[in-house]
This record gives sequence, C-alpha cells and structure tokens, in this order.
Amino acid sequence: MWVGCFGELVFSVSNRRIFTPDSISGSAGSEWAAHNTIGGKPKSEKTGVKLKKRKFTITLDSQFGESPRVTLALINKMVEEGRVDYLIIGSMPVGMCQYKMTDVSDDWEEVVADGKLARCKVEITLEEYV
Repeated sequence: MWVGCFGELVFSVSNRRIFTPDSISGSAGSEWAAHNTIGGKPKSEKTGVKLKKRKFTITLDSQFGESPRVTLALINKMVEEGRVDYLIIGSMPVGMCQYKMTDVSDDWEEVVADGKLARCKVEITLEEYV
C-alpha cells in the first residue's frame, strides 16, 4: 500500500516491505524586529514569515525489504544535491510549496557479520522551498 513520497523516496507498506516516515513534525513562525524608543519600551514590528520545516524519521531495516546501505546512500545523495520536491502523505501534498532536503542524520542500530548494516534510523529535515 502506497503511503506517500518525497521524490525518489516512495513510502509504502506491504507484506514484504515496510518503508514509512515516523514521528512527522513541523514548525512555522514569523519574523519580528524590535525598534527602540526614547524612554519607552521597544515597539514590535512583524517583518515576515519563516519558512516552514518538516522533520521525520525513517527506519531502514533489512528484515523489512530495505537495503539500509543502499537507501542511506540514496538519501545522502539527495541532500548533497539539494533535492527539491513535494512531500506527499496520503494523496495530498503537505503544504502548498515544495520542500528542500536540508539535513540528514543517521543512527546505525545494528551491524551484523561482515560489517553488514542491518538496521539504522535516518532523520530527515525538510524546509519550504519558495
């Protein structure tokens, strides 16, 4: 069953494969400036809107149909190339804009015989691309 995607990363679940984003979180905000006044408190002025961010974790596990090293290499290539695409969960894009992949961190949880990576968690950070 198709869950969503970000570019070449296709999130899906089946009886042979589990590749889904977990702990999806987001942030939004606004930019403010403070203008000093004589003898009074600074005056606040909204100067703009911050870019929205999304962060999620993917578990790469060889037991669930993923080759952790191959998929991790693809994700690292995507962030280094500055990949920009829509984040789609379900049948709808998340937000109105595309996102750029800005950061990737990985945690190797299990390495087995011959140094084979069996399971790792990858945290991906996306930022709105305007």
